[in-house]
Amino acid sequence: LQLGAPAGRLPELQEALSVTGGDADRAEAVLKLLQLQGSADMKTAAQLLAQTGSWSIQAAQRVLNVRQRFPRVSVPVAMQVLRRNDEDPHAACEMLTEYRKRVKRVVSEHADSEDIMPGEEAAIAETALNATDWDPNSSFLAARNLSHAVKSTRKLARTRVQEPFPIDSVLTALTAGDMKPKVALALLLGERAPTKPARPAPRALQMPDQQTRALLAAHPSSPAGEPSDDDYCCVM
Repeated sequence: LQLGAPAGRLPELQEALSVTGGDADRAEAVLKLLQLQGSADMKTAAQLLAQTGSWSIQAAQRVLNVRQRFPRVSVPVAMQVLRRNDEDPHAACEMLTEYRKRVKRVVSEHADSEDIMPGEEAAIAETALNATDWDPNSSFLAARNLSHAVKSTRKLARTRVQEPFPIDSVLTALTAGDMKPKVALALLLGERAPTKPARPAPRALQMPDQQTRALLAAHPSSPAGEPSDDDYCCVM
C-alpha cells in the first residue's frame, strides 16, 4: 500500500517482495519492468535487474532490446557490448552482427565442400555461439572444435550411408552425443551408442555441463579482464 499499489495487486506485490528479499524499492522495480515487458515472469525480471548491478530498469530494458534480436546472448555479454557502444542498443546489435560473422568465418576456414557444404557454416556458427552464451573468450574455439566434429561425423557416415545427413541432424546428434562423432553417428543411424568403460574422474574434476565440457575443454588461458573490442569485431 505504501508503494501506491491498489488492493487488488497486493498478491503480486507480495510475490515481488518475496523474489527481492523484502526490498520495497527492488520490488517496485520488478513490477515496473514487468509492465514494460508485458511478461508475467517475475523471477526472471528480478534476476535480470540484479544482473545490472544497480537494479536499473533502464539498463534492464536496454538488455531486453538487444536480446530481442539476439535472444541467446547472455546478460553479461549484452551489458559489455552496450557499454562499448555508449549504451545504444542499435549499435550494440550491429557489433553483435559483426561478431557473429567473424565466428562464421572461423567455421568457413575449416570447411570443405565434402564434409561441410556451402551454406552450412551459419548453422554451425550459431550452435557454437549459443553453446557458449556468445562469450568471445570461448566461442571462436567452440566454432573450430564443432567444425572438426561435424567433419569427423560426416567422414564416418560416408562409410555407412550414401547421402549425407542434414546439418541440423548432425549438430543435434553431436550435442546429444557429448560431441563424440562415433556416438553421434550411432544416434543418427538409430543404433546403440558405443561405450568405453572408464574409471570415473575425481568428483572435484568433473564438470556438470557436458556440452560446455566438450566444446571448451581445450580452451586456452587468456588474460584476465573483459574481451577487447576486436573480439566482438566492432563496426568502425
